[in-house]
Amino acid sequence: MKPGRTILRFVTLLLGVVYFGASVLIRVAPAFMSVGSWRIYLKFYRPDLADWLQVPLAPVLLATLALLAGLAFITPSGRAFWYRLRTDSRKCYWVLGSFLVLGLTLLPPTHPPDNLYLAGQELATSVIFGSAGIAFLLFGLGRVLDPVGRLLDGAYQRLLNLRPGVFAGLAALWVFLLANLVSWLVFDHIPHVQDTVAQVFQAKLFAAGRLYLPSPPLPQFFDLMHVINDGRWYSQYPPGHPLLLALGVLIRAPWIVNPLLGALTVIVIYRLGRELYDEPTARLATLLASLSPFLVFMSSEFMNHSSALLFTCLFLLFFARTVRERSDTASPAILRAKRFCEPLLAGLSLGMVVLIRPFTALLIAVPFVVAALVILARSPQPAVLPPPAAYRLSPIANWLLMLAGGAAMTGVLLFYNWLTNGDPFKLGYTAMYGAGHTIGLGQGAFGETLTLGKALIETNLDLNGLNRFLFEFPIPSLLFITLLFAFGPRRRRDLLLLSTVVMLVAGYFFYFWHSTILFGPRWEYESFGALVLLSARGIRAIRNAECRIRNSAIDIPQSALADTRPLGHSTTWSLFILCYLSMFLVAVPALARKYRQGFSVSSSTLRTVRQAGLSNAVALSRDPEETALGNSLTLDGPVVYARDLGPLNPALQRQYPGRRFFFAHRDTLQELKDLNYESSALKQGLDSIVDFLRGNDLRGYRYLFFPLAELAGMAEPVARSAGLAIKDYRALDSELVSGNHGLENYLPALAVWVLDDPSTHIQLFGLMNGAENFQVGDARFTLLATSPNRAVVLYGIHRAR
Repeated sequence: MKPGRTILRFVTLLLGVVYFGASVLIRVAPAFMSVGSWRIYLKFYRPDLADWLQVPLAPVLLATLALLAGLAFITPSGRAFWYRLRTDSRKCYWVLGSFLVLGLTLLPPTHPPDNLYLAGQELATSVIFGSAGIAFLLFGLGRVLDPVGRLLDGAYQRLLNLRPGVFAGLAALWVFLLANLVSWLVFDHIPHVQDTVAQVFQAKLFAAGRLYLPSPPLPQFFDLMHVINDGRWYSQYPPGHPLLLALGVLIRAPWIVNPLLGALTVIVIYRLGRELYDEPTARLATLLASLSPFLVFMSSEFMNHSSALLFTCLFLLFFARTVRERSDTASPAILRAKRFCEPLLAGLSLGMVVLIRPFTALLIAVPFVVAALVILARSPQPAVLPPPAAYRLSPIANWLLMLAGGAAMTGVLLFYNWLTNGDPFKLGYTAMYGAGHTIGLGQGAFGETLTLGKALIETNLDLNGLNRFLFEFPIPSLLFITLLFAFGPRRRRDLLLLSTVVMLVAGYFFYFWHSTILFGPRWEYESFGALVLLSARGIRAIRNAECRIRNSAIDIPQSALADTRPLGHSTTWSLFILCYLSMFLVAVPALARKYRQGFSVSSSTLRTVRQAGLSNAVALSRDPEETALGNSLTLDGPVVYARDLGPLNPALQRQYPGRRFFFAHRDTLQELKDLNYESSALKQGLDSIVDFLRGNDLRGYRYLFFPLAELAGMAEPVARSAGLAIKDYRALDSELVSGNHGLENYLPALAVWVLDDPSTHIQLFGLMNGAENFQVGDARFTLLATSPNRAVVLYGIHRAR
């Protein structure tokens, strides 16, 4: 090797180490190197964040791209590639267009300048640095990794030679065992997200044969996020996924359901790959899926994305079988049954997605409805068809069967909505959070409102996330799909698969809340099957593209081309060796640590209570989602887990008079020995306010707002004598959130308020904690009385004049 080339390899190897190391530090050690506000922050032994070395991000990224372009120009294959673009304008458009789209998915999003740790710029920068590092390492290492590549190639060939059933079974078993291992070691076999706590709660209801339960006494002590508790007690989520989890609840192992769904998904992806493409593509896609942390971690928790993905893949499979013309040697009876079942199963599968994630199902359905209409318009209608086509249904019959299957499952959802929410067209999300919890700019919940700028930033964040979370490679995960559409050969079915990704990205552009904290860009998770199949197609297209580039490079010396390696063989294996080493040694440990410690729901509180061996007790927790699933549905187990409501806690002691009370939070367990309602500040404060009401003229007021419905009896004689209707804040909140009434419909009113009440109320009422006069909108709040122990206050609420 020439000395100049040796020096060049050494320099590129050094650059590779620097860039790859920076990518790893951004990912796993933000305390030393972080990205945000369009700057790179380097600690360099400077303890104060303000003193960290700050490097502008944009020039660094531009310099990185320039270095990569220079590397491409000094390699024969790179020069041949640029020559091909100059001589083939049609290919040039496809290549430039494909890589432009990839570049847009890598564009770091803009963020407010006051947050240094926002995920978007960190995601994009770590992937860009990782890509540069891998490119420089591949050039610098040369053929060093070829022996390992040959070993892996031999193992891969043996996998290709396995019988189809054995191969698919091994892949499914791998995912099932690995997901169960992660479920045990990372998630402790319990939900770690409020969303999944609510769905497991609903699964327990289904397993008990109930759609809902009556709200328990003092329901605010048993409120959970995303659980409706307004007289009926049930989850806001559609019933599809909780029904599947209920099967696990019945065998006392709900944690086994999602790993099983992940394993079945891998089998369906394999079958879909065979149906759409060929055996090698199907097996490569199955391997990519089986080794994807995106699939494994999502299949390890309780998220409904797992079941939605499985039924999305089943829909794609049966849709493909419905529209594909193929020879079949089966008997006429079997042929007729298959022709009838395939479109029906396609519709039922998509209908199951409706039962799990309705908006996702709508987005996935749109391109396939268009495809079905196109096929229907182009289909000939001969009078007589020769066998086996004689056993095929007419196109219109196929689509009607598909529609019937989807409509049947949609009907189940409408019936469920009617039984639970009282309206077939009202989803639980709306019943829980009001009409604002929907799709569209200007909509939102939890204090979030979606603006166009926010939608652009969060969609950008999703695309950044896909490039990392899909395979957890240091290079963009969407690169392989880019290679497919850049170099081909492209097929219509590729575009149809890609449309599932595009529709999910476009549809959730109008959803008010995005995050990559919970399992990455999960709004696009249902396109996972399409993404891995297209990625497999792109990987298989690499070698063909290299051959075409080499053959077209007539102005490049053949002696130089002889030095290059086919991208489809040793270079590709070296690429995947580096990518999977990074995934297993860097990405997976970082994900496991993040998911075990970073979610809002932990198993430690429940574990602390159980290790203490309590019985005939009530455990109050600040985070009831951590302990709620330890309750029996009847709330009469040895330990009753409830929300810690501070000054309202004595009311719960009135409900459970013979039990010991404890405060429980993570590793803390403390007995509350002085918690007695009769001698509590709560009762004394309420008594004094009721005495104040009894001694004053209440004429002119229409309503009396009271903290708890169960304690309102103490104010009933006063209210009755003054002609006041009593309404507790919980019922009032429910009516205000539903939009049926506004606060003005209840004014003028008196409001009895327990100071520092931590119950879930609309923000307006929490302002009474200030114990002073204030005005909000058209409502004027006037402080009328404060209890001697300063625990309870009384406000008059009037329309502002």
